[in-house]
Amino acid sequence: MMETKLCDAFEGAQAVAGVHGGGSPLMEEITLMSRYDLEELKKIAKYLAGLPGYEECPRYERAVQTPRAMLAKFDASKASAAKK
Repeated sequence: MMETKLCDAFEGAQAVAGVHGGGSPLMEEITLMSRYDLEELKKIAKYLAGLPGYEECPRYERAVQTPRAMLAKFDASKASAAKK
């Protein structure tokens, strides 16, 4: 477990995020990009570039929630807590 925490690139980025306290624009970008499945998005880019083997545009279904959906869920839980 410690090897993963010390050697993993994502954990290294998170260590930098802790130092900046969430104020770094670069860390914000890293956090947002970690939520996207880049391999699926690359297939769309290859289709748009007209590469052989990508004659049909694949439909992209986001595997994770969007930040807007997460905010809506937070707002709903906050509203239900305020009713109690």
